[in-house]
Amino acid sequence: MKKYGPILKDGFTLILVSTIFVVAVNAGFKSLKKNGDADPLVTAISQENLDAAREEIGGADASVRANRADERGRTPLMWAAYANFSDSKQTGEADAKRISFVDMLLERGADVHAADKDGWTALSWAAWSGLKQVSEKLLSRGASLAVVDARGNTPLMIAVLRGNVEIVRLFIQQGADTASVRKDGKSVKAILEAARKATPSLEPTFVEIQGLLKL
Repeated sequence: MKKYGPILKDGFTLILVSTIFVVAVNAGFKSLKKNGDADPLVTAISQENLDAAREEIGGADASVRANRADERGRTPLMWAAYANFSDSKQTGEADAKRISFVDMLLERGADVHAADKDGWTALSWAAWSGLKQVSEKLLSRGASLAVVDARGNTPLMIAVLRGNVEIVRLFIQQGADTASVRKDGKSVKAILEAARKATPSLEPTFVEIQGLLKL
């Protein structure tokens, strides 16, 4: 369980921001170890073992393998777009490593539009994780910034909530709708303000995000 401590910590932080949102996210986190252990390809991705991943996905059924979803509806591409670090250096290192897995999966037919049971796409997970290179690659392959999850969160909203300023910048540059509203009626501005109250230590980051959003 120690390995997944940062994930649980993120969940507790986000409860202060949006209880409903966090329930949906944490439900998926509960299956992380089980799913990672069950699928050799996901295990290889999680361990950042590119050779093992290539071996696992090789063969005539590469496209089928690249799109095989787990019990939460998560595909290998979604797992490749997921990381959980609070430190920007660690996030950057993970981004640099994961892009190779994303490239490999896309070359073998991974669907950038696939969504898990919570409505999250690979781009949603990249937004959550703060993986800029991965986000850029997914967008270049047609990933949608307009997609919404089960609660109405767009990838931009997820990035704002997490305080991932470079992802917010990228999404705005790519035309993300800053005026969108979630199903519970919360706007991007409301999500930003809630995140600021929940994590005051990130105030400089949220000020920068506010400027990008022109609020």
